[in-house]
Amino acid sequence: MLKNKILQEFLNSDIKIISQEKLEQYIEYCIYKNQNSRIKDEEGYSLSSHHHILPEALFDRYKDLRENEWNGTHLLYSDHYYAHWLLTESIDDYGQLNAFCAMHNKDMKLGRINESDLIPPEEFQKKMEEKGRKYSEWCKNNPEKMKELKSKLIRIRNCPIWKDTIGKESIIKMLNTKSDPLWKLTSGVKQSIKMRQAKKLFYENNESPLKGRKKSPEERKKISEYMLKWYSENESPNKGIHFTEEHKENLKWTQERKKEHSNNMKINNPMFKGETKNKVSESLKEWHKNNISEWKGKKHSNEAKEKISKRLTGLKHTIRICPHCNKEGGGPNMTRYHFDNCKENPDKSNKKSYKKKEYKTIMCPHCGKEGILSNMTRYHFDNCKTVTGIIRKNKAKEVIYEVKHDNEEFYGTMTEVIEKFNIKSTFFKMKLEDVNNDHKYISKYDNWKYSTIKKLGTRKSQNDRNL
Repeated sequence: MLKNKILQEFLNSDIKIISQEKLEQYIEYCIYKNQNSRIKDEEGYSLSSHHHILPEALFDRYKDLRENEWNGTHLLYSDHYYAHWLLTESIDDYGQLNAFCAMHNKDMKLGRINESDLIPPEEFQKKMEEKGRKYSEWCKNNPEKMKELKSKLIRIRNCPIWKDTIGKESIIKMLNTKSDPLWKLTSGVKQSIKMRQAKKLFYENNESPLKGRKKSPEERKKISEYMLKWYSENESPNKGIHFTEEHKENLKWTQERKKEHSNNMKINNPMFKGETKNKVSESLKEWHKNNISEWKGKKHSNEAKEKISKRLTGLKHTIRICPHCNKEGGGPNMTRYHFDNCKENPDKSNKKSYKKKEYKTIMCPHCGKEGILSNMTRYHFDNCKTVTGIIRKNKAKEVIYEVKHDNEEFYGTMTEVIEKFNIKSTFFKMKLEDVNNDHKYISKYDNWKYSTIKKLGTRKSQNDRNL
């Protein structure tokens, strides 16, 4: 009778039941393992706990066990642990899953249960993962409750009593565990890998919450006050550390090291490489077109000028000797006009080296002669001597276009290109203006996706000539 009554309460509620068979097994186990009263050892320590068969969090009306004795059962600690495990297997509820995971760790630490009473570690790991998934779902579905929880946590952590007692103990425990070499080799490695994977997944789908956020002057003031207070009460962690001579030499920023660093940055820095370099330059050009620099039109105040002058007065540059002309000097002028840039440097060529401009060559379809674009359009194509009967009356000009399509190069006017490749004039203009390939009209010409049309020059119009 009692079993059917409890089972009916579960079935009539809004709780999602995973397995009714497991639920019946849970109710039978609680009734069968009931000790009817609290059990204690010889020293008076309790060996059992009073368990609610219908969970207290889900059935608030049966919370008081004095009025509802049928809902209470006295179970030994090991039986209590197993009953909670059966409950998590039978119903889908985050609260009961969280209670079981907490009991698994707590009862073991307090010595209430033995290792033999625990479920296998692989199964417990699955429970923990399930708990994490459900908690993340709950956070997404209840943003207001999450805000309340965060505000409560902040209030607790800002409480001075908590900081001096529980907070201090928890921080010490955390530091002790993280400093343990065994922890670093086992669970520490797993934790760090999980953290990296979680961060990657988060930043792939979301932007950083700190992106574009600027600290208010109040926040900056609080940070500065805290740091000043901390350094007034405590010594710097770097105090008393003496660098070796080798380390000091490595820290020196010599001219050779500067050159090495600049060369390495040019080779290894992604900002100096093809696509990224072009993207950065284009974005900066657009930004400077639409925005004005913060420092434009601003002038240094008299106080700032005095500070700069005080800092630079008495500053002596290291005197260096040029190995080519043996001239002595200091400052940036030596690097500008001497050393590698010295006039007497034999490796340096005084004559300016100009790169020869490379011109494209095109072929005349009438005489087969190849040459530079400007000369070829003037004396060949329609103006070629081999074409007979041409009488030039009008000096009107037509534009020549270069077309690269299906590994073929063609040079001609717009009408010649349209006739040659059988395309429409609207598509020709759009391709010439370099409209995005995702455009509805251009997408019809799939074979033209990687083709190009460029304007090269002009030639005399054929329409205004008499043959």
